[in-house]
Amino acid sequence: MTRRILIDLLLGGTAGSLACTRPNAGILSRFQRLIRANDLIMLDALVPEAITVIGAGDWRLVLPEPPGRLSFSPDGAWIAWFPYSNVYERASGGLSVCFTNSAQSARRIKLEGRHGAALAVSSGAERLAVCMAVAAGPVSRLVVIKVATGEIQDDVSDLISRFDLRTTERMRLSASGDRLVVGSPSHFSLIDLPSRKLVLEGEGRFPCISPSGEALAYVDGRRELSLTTVATGTTKRLLEHSITHGVGSWTPDGELLFAGVEGPLSFFPYLSVVDCIGDGCATIARLEEHDGGQECGLIKRRLLTPGAHRASV
Repeated sequence: MTRRILIDLLLGGTAGSLACTRPNAGILSRFQRLIRANDLIMLDALVPEAITVIGAGDWRLVLPEPPGRLSFSPDGAWIAWFPYSNVYERASGGLSVCFTNSAQSARRIKLEGRHGAALAVSSGAERLAVCMAVAAGPVSRLVVIKVATGEIQDDVSDLISRFDLRTTERMRLSASGDRLVVGSPSHFSLIDLPSRKLVLEGEGRFPCISPSGEALAYVDGRRELSLTTVATGTTKRLLEHSITHGVGSWTPDGELLFAGVEGPLSFFPYLSVVDCIGDGCATIARLEEHDGGQECGLIKRRLLTPGAHRASV
């Protein structure tokens, strides 16, 4: 049985007993109800130019041109991306950021940059956050864009001091777009954009802010899943005796979280749905080599396209 077939069966509710133990079946059941009620589909975007769409038959995520970096909004209704050529080649005529909430078309914003490093989009696409190289060296900048006008609202590069912006590998916005987390392979910084203040800094990888902006999940230095309450700074470790390889997206309601988890009796990481409040998880499928589940997320079904149709931009 292939990985895709197994996940298709799990999301269809016919093979849940193969993937999770009895105590965790309730988490998987909640996850299934949520994606059905909100018409969501799961994606693995570890390789952006070859995105895996799971649980949707022959449907595909078809973008106007291959993406080099990709981001899903917390509600799954929007996708933003840098074209592949703008990530791995110097952008001639400026850096492009594309975004869409429809399989039929996409919009483009032009920026004065050379390469796109990372980006994030809020629910409703009110805000885009972009980390980009703007000069040789390279010199990187972190900017926030008002999508409605395409104008840069703020440059918050000066707020990042724990690590070099050139090492940025992860960015996520809360649903409202008010909080932005930026992460390197070893550190992260959480910014409250309206007040332009740092509200949290720490050591860890693959930070992901909850849709409400009130909790932050990440992989700590001991390769454990940690959850920090932003208001108090209190941190708790989840999934005791397990190794967490990566943190993906939250579900839109902020109750569940994707992660690549290697259990105490396992030799491989498995894509799992984590209940951060109940401190439990339900296994979905074994992850492939070099995949820690960090690029798994949810999008609306309407963003998918049957066949080989290509959207316009």
